Amino acid sequence: MTHRRGRTPTEKIERSPTNREMIWYKAPSLPLRNVTRSSTDEWAQPTRFMRQNERRIHTHNQKYGINHGTSIPSILDVDTILKTPKMDNRDKQTEFIAVRSREKVVGYTVYQLNRKKLEAIVHRAMETGKYRDEKEFLRQLRAEYVMNCLNKVTLARLDPGVADEIKKWMNENMGITLRFVPNRKEGYSFHDGQFIKN
Repeated sequence: MTHRRGRTPTEKIERSPTNREMIWYKAPSLPLRNVTRSSTDEWAQPTRFMRQNERRIHTHNQKYGINHGTSIPSILDVDTILKTPKMDNRDKQTEFIAVRSREKVVGYTVYQLNRKKLEAIVHRAMETGKYRDEKEFLRQLRAEYVMNCLNKVTLARLDPGVADEIKKWMNENMGITLRFVPNRKEGYSFHDGQFIKN
């Protein structure tokens, strides 16, 4: 008797709608779970908070084959990872963006927050006396992310080297590391800030 192979997370994502963002949670040894409650083509809300050991995956959809910054975490993505409560004593929190072109997942953006590094960054900022509290500093950090990272994203693509500049800025100023993983199985690579077909 033959058993049908279950769909991989990437295959499940590719079968979901492409006209809006979607959110999934993934726990070890458990299938991908769609937790999208409401969404548009630019944001999505989950039906519940993450549980221990779960990881969040959500989609960014490339429009008409143009990048539109879809490989870079949006300001809402950054807000979410900064505000998500620390879970099960994890010092690091990892999230994933499945970047899609039409149905196909062309690659994943992996971004990881080092909470100890962020705490050190916040502590140094508080010592300067420039901010009333941590919330004010994080609001300023949010604005600087828009100016130093998102505003460098052009409509068509990132200029050469800008993706590396954004990775460096996020690590130094937010404690977030950024990694781009192309879907090599389908013939994609990452170049100049976007996933492209070889």
